[in-house]
Amino acid sequence: MPLTFQLTNTSIAIVGVGPRGLYAVEQLFNKFSNLSPESTIHVTLFEPSVYAGSGNTWRVDQPDSNWLNISERALRDLKGRKKFSFKGVVVSSFPSYSEWSDSEKKSNTDYYPPRKKLGAYLNERFKSFSKNLLKTPYLHLKPLKIEDLDYADGHFKLTDSNGNTFHFNEVLLTIGHQPTNTSKEILKWQHRAEETCKCTLYPEAYPTERLIKSNKISSDSKVGIRGFGLSMIDILRALTCDRGGKFLPTDDDIYKYRFEGNDRIPSKIVPFSLDGLPLVPKPLGEKIDNIYRPTQEEKNRFFESVRKVAQNKTEVEGNLFLIEAMAPIAVRVYLDFEEKRMDCLSSRNELYEVAVTWLNDENYKHRSLLKADTPTLVLIEKYVSMALDLEPISFDYCMGQVWRHLQSLWYQAFSHSSLPHETIASVIKLHERIKRYSYGPPIESMQQLLALIDAGIVDLNYLKDPKVELVQDGWSLQKENRKVIVDVMINSVLDSPKVLEVSSPLVVNLLNHELIKPVHSELGIDTYENALVKRSENDEKISLAVLGRLSKGSVVGVDAILECFGKRIEDWAEGVLERLGNRNTDS
Repeated sequence: MPLTFQLTNTSIAIVGVGPRGLYAVEQLFNKFSNLSPESTIHVTLFEPSVYAGSGNTWRVDQPDSNWLNISERALRDLKGRKKFSFKGVVVSSFPSYSEWSDSEKKSNTDYYPPRKKLGAYLNERFKSFSKNLLKTPYLHLKPLKIEDLDYADGHFKLTDSNGNTFHFNEVLLTIGHQPTNTSKEILKWQHRAEETCKCTLYPEAYPTERLIKSNKISSDSKVGIRGFGLSMIDILRALTCDRGGKFLPTDDDIYKYRFEGNDRIPSKIVPFSLDGLPLVPKPLGEKIDNIYRPTQEEKNRFFESVRKVAQNKTEVEGNLFLIEAMAPIAVRVYLDFEEKRMDCLSSRNELYEVAVTWLNDENYKHRSLLKADTPTLVLIEKYVSMALDLEPISFDYCMGQVWRHLQSLWYQAFSHSSLPHETIASVIKLHERIKRYSYGPPIESMQQLLALIDAGIVDLNYLKDPKVELVQDGWSLQKENRKVIVDVMINSVLDSPKVLEVSSPLVVNLLNHELIKPVHSELGIDTYENALVKRSENDEKISLAVLGRLSKGSVVGVDAILECFGKRIEDWAEGVLERLGNRNTDS
């Protein structure tokens, strides 16, 4: 039998109701369903968006061209909600994503839906949850933006953008992606764009509707895109098919296209990044993907190996322990390809050494690896063919897909590690480097990119670290003996969650009030396993919790949608119940 606590006039705030905030409030009321009838609890949700549950990333009113980077097959793991009752108020059950979307049927080809489809699921799930509770004193939803949070005498004071104040015993922040201080380069670009009418700067990629509707972009425009990642793919679709262009299928089985433009499509789109390396597409579907799947025994061994180190039971430096845990699995999978390998000569021991060396140095060269200095167009074409199982597999492609299957285990084993902060930072840096493989887009996205290259619209000649200069008519991009001037510049590089660089008023004020501190100068807020913020040893422990992107470093896997419905949130809700029970017992 679960313990029954009697709580008196307990107030809890959840700031930000995207997917994590949604699951947090579900878990909270579910775990509180055993409260005694005399207990009183008030939960207030602060969410300025009209689509509570979805958050900005999955908002319901965004264009269809913004796709999910996770397939509906992978979303099978997004479980539904069971029916429960809280103080006589019935909270109805809600289906899993697969049941809701009718996507459980098997297919050899994975489907990546528009982001707004998942957003609709999340928003409907929130409405279903809150429908009856919002009619009671127990749950309140306020469409307000919280900009300040302070603590004194056992209570939190929250202040919204209009200066209104609210007081609570417990606060959870699930505020997702936050803006950071604008770089000097972007500030300089903004100044130039403001002083001349000859060029246009978009400092942020989203919302892409601005690009779709802009009358400053025409068939005469040359558009530069800073960044060559997933956001760049969304921008390409916004500038082409959302402005009337068409991707015409030439081979449906492999998503091959020919692009047909019109007079609203830019004449040239010029992406560029520091390393110039392309995204690597995921395998076509379950049949091909299963080849890269580790065995249960391998997964268990990997998990235990990482967890042992994360709990500081083994002395390590850097990220070599993670590489050594993954490398044998990648080698076994690669050898299983037999004659389908790009390298059929190397032994198991040699491939192990290749794995360890390459994961430390992406420029390392070996016959089993696609060379990083291979022309980008060739790299994209080869990776697409590998994803379709039409070309011998390179070892780097194999390692990336194996890591994708191990990621969720790493999230569980490594979050809240007791390792030194520098070691945590080096492990996360490794993960970030191989994300272009493991977080790669669907094949269809890369085939669309190839169609735009073939049509002469996307120009890859300036891709790797060109010299960028401000000129009278915009930006000059120079690489070797080539030069192009773009009159429109779009920044597609998303801010990393470095808490010391965040510029939103709420986070700045939390730092000023010394209520939070970072894990590391390059990472997010330091938290315990129950999500409460870690403070200095002499400071009072307070019931302020942070879940999600801003806790990167304490928690890993913060950008994964499935982690929004995981154990971290359940641990927080359990901790709230325990703290409030103790608080009332003590009083």
